[in-house]
Amino acid sequence: MLAFEKVVDKISRGAAQASMWSIFGIMFVLMTDIILRFVTENLALLGTYEMTELAMVIIVFMGLSVTQLDKDHIRVVMLIERFPWRLRTFIEAVIFAFTTYLCFMLFYAGILQTQNVLRTKLTTQVLFIPHWPFMIIMTVGLGVLTATLALDSIKYFIMAIKNEKPENPMEKSEVQKVLEETEQAMESQTLL
Repeated sequence: MLAFEKVVDKISRGAAQASMWSIFGIMFVLMTDIILRFVTENLALLGTYEMTELAMVIIVFMGLSVTQLDKDHIRVVMLIERFPWRLRTFIEAVIFAFTTYLCFMLFYAGILQTQNVLRTKLTTQVLFIPHWPFMIIMTVGLGVLTATLALDSIKYFIMAIKNEKPENPMEKSEVQKVLEETEQAMESQTLL
């Protein structure tokens, strides 16, 4: 299982890199379009809206699994944080198992939808970019997320059974800690 976990981690982090590069690319396209519109009155990049829509598929679906790996999804834990850690771990495992099932169903639907889009040769209206590569990206992103959730579910079930205390996913992430430290520093400077 450890080898599979490493493979999923590597794929997730690579997908996150693709997501970041998509953000950079769409930022460049949008800035170019804005500058062209500002400098000239009638010149603009054709299909900017379509490119932004398609890039959002890459940005969202390629970033899902790494967000799960880092446990950075938004969570409401008001009730669960009051439970003992073993019960909490078991509840997390059940939630991950249920979410794995839901994501697998989305993954399967993505495969069916990709086949449908390939058959109908659906494209965008202005640039005639085919939709099928983005449907494949969506499906791969959901597949990697499903694998990540399945691994988390198995890990949490094993920890609950073995009575091992997991690293606390409810604790603040490093980003949250840095943000709080920055806010406190800014407040102390404001008071001076």
